[in-house]
Amino acid sequence: MQKSTAMHMIKDIMSKYLSLLVVKSVILPTAVIFILALLITQQNDFAFLISLATAFVSWNNSQIISNLSFKRSEVSKNKDAVFQDIEKLFDETERLFSERSLNEDQLETKLSGRLSILELRCQHVKKRTGITLIDTNGIASLRSQFPELLDHNDYKTTLMQMRFRYLECIEANYSSWQQNH
Repeated sequence: MQKSTAMHMIKDIMSKYLSLLVVKSVILPTAVIFILALLITQQNDFAFLISLATAFVSWNNSQIISNLSFKRSEVSKNKDAVFQDIEKLFDETERLFSERSLNEDQLETKLSGRLSILELRCQHVKKRTGITLIDTNGIASLRSQFPELLDHNDYKTTLMQMRFRYLECIEANYSSWQQNH
């Protein structure tokens, strides 16, 4: 019984909000435009058509701007998440490399989860928004580059260069996407 009461309360709130939204975004601007058009043209029918057309075009433009803003904020949020994933991946890799007893199998086991999550997140972003932050070849090259560094003494410098290269790639892809959208 309580569930249905809660549902009715939610429906009432939603209908009040939607009706207020319709009044603010459609009816009120239409009335103002109608009054202005009536004062200018002195013809009721023509003023009504002008007000409806103007209100529709304005509402349509605001919807387009709202959708673009939402998409941009979604891409920005996902770009930041991929940035953090890259940072965590390289931080963990550097920590693992500092343990000199690490072998290739242990490294692959410990990093494969992070790389898989990164790959899934990039694919998700591409599917939802159309932007390729890091392509799958870039992630695959990470899988092969990390084990190669086990034999290097100067792994910190190489890891830092790799980190910045990937972060620059993400930022360049994001900037390019922003300019085109």
